[in-house]
Amino acid sequence: MQRAEYSDGITRLNLMTLLVLTAYAYGHSAVHGTFDALDVFISTLDDSEAFSEDNRKEGLFLAVSSVNFVVSTMCFYLNSFFHLDLESVIINAGKLTVDKVASLK
Repeated sequence: MQRAEYSDGITRLNLMTLLVLTAYAYGHSAVHGTFDALDVFISTLDDSEAFSEDNRKEGLFLAVSSVNFVVSTMCFYLNSFFHLDLESVIINAGKLTVDKVASLK
């Protein structure tokens, strides 16, 4: 939270603070940029055997869903902050992504 408040103090936006309070806690490690997001890929180095697509679907589903949630939250915030009136565009883009993510299962 302190890093978010510091960032928002520089940009004069409450974007990072709002993301921490809403989406960040629910985000996937791919969103956070942690090495946990790479575990599936790093573990293949130990035995030089890559996971099949079927074995990666659940992780991919979680990662894409979380990224979609965070990006949608940020878009709604920026839309509101700049009075862009693009709610329907953001919703439609989110639905397209949800449909694609659902096909991963």
